[in-house]
Amino acid sequence: MNAYVDPDLCIGCTQCAGLCPAVFHMEGVLAVAEPGPIRRRRCRRLWMPPMPAR
Repeated sequence: MNAYVDPDLCIGCTQCAGLCPAVFHMEGVLAVAEPGPIRRRRCRRLWMPPMPAR
């Protein structure tokens, strides 16, 4: 998996860098993702996909 921050959509809230500093950091007022693939367990899970209906 690769992380990416769209600079046109970033609002500079710093939440991604606060939750996962191993992958995201701030450059000025915008977030930047570290280049290259990231391991699955490198950060706390920020979003869980919905469970399928039974």
